[in-house]
Amino acid sequence: MNRGDLSFGLLGPLAVRSTTHGQLHIRSPKHRILLAALLLAPGQAVPVANLAEAVWGTRPPANARRALQLHVLRVRALFMEAGLAPVIARDAGGYRIDIDANAVDAWSITRLVDEADAAARRTDPQNELAALSRALDLWRGEPLCDVPSDLLHGRYVPVLDEQQLRIVERYHDVGLQLGRFDETAESALRHLARYPLAEPLWHQLITALHSSGRRADALQAYHQARQQLAADLGVGPGRALQRLYASVLSGHSATADLAGPPDVPRQLPNAIAGFVGRSPELRQLEALIDRSDRQPAVAALTGMGGIGKTALAAHFARRAADAFPDGQLWIDLRGYDARPALTPTQALTILLRSLGEQSSQMPTDLDGLTERYRSVMADRRALIVLDNARDAGQVRALLPGGSPSLLLITSRHMLSDVVVRARGQALRLEPLDRQEARALLTARLGADRVDGEPEAVNGIVDVCGGLPLALAIVAAHGVACPTAPLADLPRQLQAADADLDRFSSTDVRADVRTVLSWSYQALGPQAAQLFRLLGLHPSPAIREAAAAGLVEAGPAGVRPLLDELVAEHLIAEPQPGSFVMNRLVHAYAVELARAFDSARRRVLARYGLLDRLARHGRASLAPDDGRRWSVWE
Repeated sequence: MNRGDLSFGLLGPLAVRSTTHGQLHIRSPKHRILLAALLLAPGQAVPVANLAEAVWGTRPPANARRALQLHVLRVRALFMEAGLAPVIARDAGGYRIDIDANAVDAWSITRLVDEADAAARRTDPQNELAALSRALDLWRGEPLCDVPSDLLHGRYVPVLDEQQLRIVERYHDVGLQLGRFDETAESALRHLARYPLAEPLWHQLITALHSSGRRADALQAYHQARQQLAADLGVGPGRALQRLYASVLSGHSATADLAGPPDVPRQLPNAIAGFVGRSPELRQLEALIDRSDRQPAVAALTGMGGIGKTALAAHFARRAADAFPDGQLWIDLRGYDARPALTPTQALTILLRSLGEQSSQMPTDLDGLTERYRSVMADRRALIVLDNARDAGQVRALLPGGSPSLLLITSRHMLSDVVVRARGQALRLEPLDRQEARALLTARLGADRVDGEPEAVNGIVDVCGGLPLALAIVAAHGVACPTAPLADLPRQLQAADADLDRFSSTDVRADVRTVLSWSYQALGPQAAQLFRLLGLHPSPAIREAAAAGLVEAGPAGVRPLLDELVAEHLIAEPQPGSFVMNRLVHAYAVELARAFDSARRRVLARYGLLDRLARHGRASLAPDDGRRWSVWE
């Protein structure tokens, strides 16, 4: 059985094709999810936990590992029954699909874009256009359209859509350069049906129509664009489209140089309703405004998921916007997200486009993009927010050089390298104190309701552990039931015990379990296991010696794992050797231990913990920990 004759399609319905055996139909939705998840990382091991989340979401079956193994066996059997190579193989901690990346349409696009880049460097627009055309031909519809996985759709489809849009825009630019106006107009119309709010496509359509002598059609297209933008976004066309419209009206060539002063980017999100607290952090950030007038200033907001980093960044940025007349840029780096993290190259491309640079004129390599970015920013005074950064490697190239600007970064990861290199300031956000948490609930529920049930409010604050995201979710439940006593909420939350269902939301970014899962997925296998087994401890507080018992490791072996959990803000170390989890993070660890660690492994961890207690005494567990045990079944 030959792997070489297999090809796979993700840019449309899932497709499995063989040059000798034809197409293999995968009828089970879960089998399609499993295969798609592996094809999105060809040749790489995908952890069992990641595959389980793709297949079952945040509610896997009791023995997810065994259930997943059965699905893998069935998919392998389908391939073998069709005379195809069983391409799925076991790998450390998961599974991989043993194929070349170029056998998958979503990955072969990279090779075709590389061919287009090489042709552009040779000043060969004909072959550049041909390579881009072959790349666009790979799309057969909505990516993953028959793969029913919220995780895969949220993580990959937006990236694939953005990739297609960039290739389409470049294809049209080259077509206009070659004078292929009719072909460009036809292609632009076709792709506007999918991307009706993409102003560059409208610009290219109007240019192509006017350049081919269809002035009336060009004017009509402009009015269609204006109506579409007004209806869907409540805004009018940007300056570039307005200048093109004026050029068409005056009869000037649409392909002439119409460059004018670029729009000043103003990309800050809406004001945060009911923002409370964080006064010390706001004072420190405001002190950086004056400093950035003389030299670049950098600040990093770090802390666990749901702690309010993005809310603080948005609140501060709106207050400080007037101090940065050359623009306010905001980019979500997706470091902890259902979607893949942006690469530095992707982030720089987005920033440069926001600053008025044309995609077709940008360098394609990281060094070239970094140099262009710092040149463009050199004399600008701007506020740049890099939200949700994965690590220092993702943001290092995005530092704006010597620009008199302020760069604000939010991340769950400690960005010590970037802060030290830029002589910046690191601000770690802690959970809200009782007064701040009460103020947040008052802003959402009203003072009368909060003041009328002080004990219930204290109970809500205790259960939520000062986590702003959890408080906001609970407040939303209270708003939805305006006549129900607030005392019902802490009773329901406490009854849920280690279940996070009470903190769920249809918006994945506001779902506590999902938000925490992005930090968990960033861990290495050993640190991930330790995190799960910490759920076996009777409380969210534990000492280093007890943690070593959970994973059968000495202090030297467990310390790097604890440091990794601290770096991801899943635990904190308030005193040397003593660690604590937020209450809801501990509940999440409990859920993971039940889902992914066998009963035998939990029993071994329990005996390891008891052994530490017997040998080192109660002090090896945690201070003030006379509480119940959890997850002993």
